[in-house]
Amino acid sequence: MKPTYSIVIPCLNEEPNIERTIQGIRSQLNQPKEVVVVDNGSTDNTIDILRRLDCTYYIKEGYNISQLRNYGVNKLLPTDYIVFIDADICLANDWSDVFFDFLKNNQGVELTGNRVKAPGDTWIDKNWFCLLELENSPNYINSGHLIVSSSIFQELGGFNEELITSEDYDFCQRYLKLGRNISHAPKNMIALHYGYPRTIKDFIHRESWHGKSDIKTFNNFITSKVAILSIGTSITVTLAFTMLTLHKWVPSFVFILIYVITLLIATKVKFRSQFRLITSSIMSIYLLSRTLSIFTISRNRS
Repeated sequence: MKPTYSIVIPCLNEEPNIERTIQGIRSQLNQPKEVVVVDNGSTDNTIDILRRLDCTYYIKEGYNISQLRNYGVNKLLPTDYIVFIDADICLANDWSDVFFDFLKNNQGVELTGNRVKAPGDTWIDKNWFCLLELENSPNYINSGHLIVSSSIFQELGGFNEELITSEDYDFCQRYLKLGRNISHAPKNMIALHYGYPRTIKDFIHRESWHGKSDIKTFNNFITSKVAILSIGTSITVTLAFTMLTLHKWVPSFVFILIYVITLLIATKVKFRSQFRLITSSIMSIYLLSRTLSIFTISRNRS
């Protein structure tokens, strides 16, 4: 007898994507037991589309992403697996076939998923997001395409509702502390992500938002390599420009050289065999965006 699975989708203003997401689910040969959408207070036509498609949805305005996902799970009937996808994700037509084959050939899977794939139609996709999907982190699966057994979800107590981002990383770390290993799904179990930023402005906005949790507390900061690196490189750039204004050419050159070398190393570490010089340029924007999280946090507190 095949195991059952249900899908939980958090949502906010996804008018361009939500119908594609729902239709992608409905194209599966092995249908989910339930699909629950939890909307965060959309002001576009998202809800009208959900009504037209006869979807089960709940509106929970003001909830953070962890609360939305946990709420959706609490509304599900008993099921073997819970699949978390975002509202801008489209599952490939054979996704469920690959999923069930994977479960059949790998007994006892508790936590799985893989990196979502970028459509690859923008230069940011080609030189950043398409390269990310080639590497799987051994200790983390993004909640845009994360699958967990119901028993493990309950054992872990769901997502940490104190976190406004990085809740998926925290969830995976708590799972690993149980002494288990993450079972990465095969790369042909495809989930396409249509919501990746298409412009530099959107890229900066996305990454500054993702950086919030890394600097929310001092402990978060000192345990985040990205946060430390972003602040460190920002200080280096600031010192370089300060030396330039003081006409101290040698110190300025040294700081710029340190910055460039750091970018190249960071890019090589993050993308390994997929290293590209243009990707190092995007890396500089990525680290700057994470630094901007500080000002976002400050505005939220004031």
